[in-house]
Amino acid sequence: MSVKIREKRGKLYLDIYQNSRRSWEALHLTLTEDKDTNKALWRMAEICRAKREMQILSGAWNIQDTTAGRESIADYAVKVAAMPKRCTNIKTCAEKLKQYKGGSTYLSAINSEWVRNFQKYLEYESGLALSSASAYSTALRTILNQAVKDNVILRSPAKNVPRITAPEKMIEFLSIEELKALYSAANNPIWQECARAFFFGYYTGLRISDLRSLTWGMINMNPLQLVKIQKKTSMPVYIPLAPQAWSLINDGLEHLPNVCIFSLPCYSTTLKCLDKWVAAAGIKRRVRWHLARKTFATQSLEAGAEIYTVAKLLGHHGLEQVTRYAEATNKLKRAAVERLPTFNK
Repeated sequence: MSVKIREKRGKLYLDIYQNSRRSWEALHLTLTEDKDTNKALWRMAEICRAKREMQILSGAWNIQDTTAGRESIADYAVKVAAMPKRCTNIKTCAEKLKQYKGGSTYLSAINSEWVRNFQKYLEYESGLALSSASAYSTALRTILNQAVKDNVILRSPAKNVPRITAPEKMIEFLSIEELKALYSAANNPIWQECARAFFFGYYTGLRISDLRSLTWGMINMNPLQLVKIQKKTSMPVYIPLAPQAWSLINDGLEHLPNVCIFSLPCYSTTLKCLDKWVAAAGIKRRVRWHLARKTFATQSLEAGAEIYTVAKLLGHHGLEQVTRYAEATNKLKRAAVERLPTFNK
């Protein structure tokens, strides 16, 4: 491995040779007619060369990149938030780090005490709800773990600091009566397409992001099932289509594979449609898209489906989330105690 400075047409570059491959990186330094200026430019190029060499060696030999460690935690968090498949909590945590007085602290100087103080800021000084403070506490750990992966720091300083915990939210789901009321009020042209997609989500457990990107090419006719790569997890899910679900989308026409099944407007507009539809159905509480998925899970369990099967239909890796759905329904609890034997004298 080697990193050398090269000059080409008055411009300075880094010539990097690593793993039998050569690459060039521009330093954006241009030589002039002045000798003293050129000496300064060459010195600057040498500093860049040494830094680049250290970065490459830190990745190849698993040693800490001390140069990168002199970046602030807030600036590094912005970079992590921009990485692919990062949740919005990390982006918001980066914004909170920018607002926090200790956000300019170098990554290499972050310790357990700093983590505790930032969590105190989130919980007591930022004005956030406890659930949000808990989410950003978790996001901070993701940011620090990424710094470990990048060899910027050797160990996450949050490892032995308890994270902020919030009370577990109650699982909400729609009752049969509420579903009937929604179905009866679904024919208005203003919200009819949203209602059709919502009930399809209820029969399949799909998220709104998956409903929006669902195409006819994802429907298999023999056997009748839906095969989709989930947008959130990038994992495939196979869902048999019940007659009720198929009747919602079957128009008897031929469709191109890449044509979307539902013509849904932007997300904010769909929420307005949902609000109008729910109000017309006489339901007083707020209904959002994810409630269809939660109702699918709880009612599938109440109907006798095994927890593992429901987890697979939802696309979950483990059983933890589905167990919460099971705990939310009284019908399963009642069925469990009613199975106990009766003893007669």
